[in-house]
Amino acid sequence: MVMDHGRVIADDTASNLKTTLAGDVITLGFANEADAAAAVAAVARFAGASASQFGHRLELTVDHGDALLPRLLQQLNVEAYPPTTAALRQPTLDDVFLTLTGRSLRDGSTTGSQSERSEAELTEEVPA
Repeated sequence: MVMDHGRVIADDTASNLKTTLAGDVITLGFANEADAAAAVAAVARFAGASASQFGHRLELTVDHGDALLPRLLQQLNVEAYPPTTAALRQPTLDDVFLTLTGRSLRDGSTTGSQSERSEAELTEEVPA
């Protein structure tokens, strides 16, 4: 159960809330911004999700990221857009709360996507 200001705003298992409201975040790093920009369309075609570009990195939120990531890396290699790094971050209950309220559980602020990007940056990236 997720509560905000004394009101129940969601009621389900933690696993279902994370899957349906937050999703897995895949972060792909590229050699430069131009390579990242070129990979955006390929990622959208293959993953069925839009990718947000942050400089030389792409971030996309997907279901079942652990199963999608290896196939996505293979497809990007086939299409000549090989990433130099890849990271997968599975959602937390804080992500669910942020999605539902626009505020983080940790500080109660309305940082939104900045909080998500900060957490993604803390995720260790491994060479693809």
